[in-house]
Amino acid sequence: MGNSLLSKSWEACLQRQLPAVLYHLPGASAQNILVQTDSKLHILNAGASLEEKTGFVLAPFCESPEFPTVLIQPDLTSSIEALMPEFLAQVERQPLTDTATISPSSSVILDKATYLKELGKMIEAIQNGGPQKAVFSRAMSIAAPAFNPVEAFEKLVEKYPNAFTYLAFLPGIGCWMGATPEVLALEKRTHWETVALAGTQRLNGQPLHSIEWGQKEIHEQQLVTDYIEAHLEGIDCEKNGPFTQQAGQIVHLKTTFHLPKKATYLGDRLRQLHPTPAVCGLPQQEALQLILQLEPHVREYYTGYLGPVNSPDGTALFVNLRCMKVNSNELTLFVGGGITSGSIPEKEWEETAHKAETLLAVI
Repeated sequence: MGNSLLSKSWEACLQRQLPAVLYHLPGASAQNILVQTDSKLHILNAGASLEEKTGFVLAPFCESPEFPTVLIQPDLTSSIEALMPEFLAQVERQPLTDTATISPSSSVILDKATYLKELGKMIEAIQNGGPQKAVFSRAMSIAAPAFNPVEAFEKLVEKYPNAFTYLAFLPGIGCWMGATPEVLALEKRTHWETVALAGTQRLNGQPLHSIEWGQKEIHEQQLVTDYIEAHLEGIDCEKNGPFTQQAGQIVHLKTTFHLPKKATYLGDRLRQLHPTPAVCGLPQQEALQLILQLEPHVREYYTGYLGPVNSPDGTALFVNLRCMKVNSNELTLFVGGGITSGSIPEKEWEETAHKAETLLAVI
């Protein structure tokens, strides 16, 4: 199974420590491969404008020296469908390296009892006058000595054609892949788009129009919507929603915002929404401090954002949900959920298990 030329090109990038990414935009007919033919990572300062940049950006949840915002500036580009042997030959012209290709995972894996205990602390903090909402996440470790990331990427594209799907390698940082449904800043022909996505439940075979949402999920989604509207104050935009959006076997509440293209670079303004209440909480700084206090792991690039910038596809930035870090012999999956004063720990555990199915389905 799979594209052997693509697999060989990917392996050649790892052997030569070349920043590279495979990606598929939601609903697109083509998939793309981008390769930078030198191993130097182009680090962007927090908040740096992307207006004059071209390539593929990966930003973490929180900026740090270990996990900076990186721009892959490709020298080689191709659609995967049109990939030719000459592409592999150009990659193989670069010198081999002995440097380890994948950094080890440092994530702390919580068992269920510990997860419920720590989550209980977050709910108690919220009930005692803390933030209105905070997002609590956990990491899952899966042994996978024979895992083929390129084949997994192809399966993700096939299974989730309306998600943003990617496989990215950053030398010295790691290899990440995922399939995310959440837009941060999407440039279209006539407008920019961003979304408020929150609230989750499992789709048990019923039609979308029959989905009913509880007050907790409605409130959680409204917090995200209000946050985005406040940041877009002064911009004439069209709001649609909330409505139920399917993502694999789970569904979310979603509101879309369409913003007219103007002389100002709206992509940078939309980027300032990060981290939104959907991945952090509200108020933002209060929720962030609670997350850093209670989560035992560093999120790294989970709940950051990523996507092509000023490419032939335009600029398309997505929140890095439903993702995992691919290590030498194991996979580290990251899943989380929005927590409010009405959250029930057992149900939150079940929600994270449902969200993990996006990636577990292709492992």
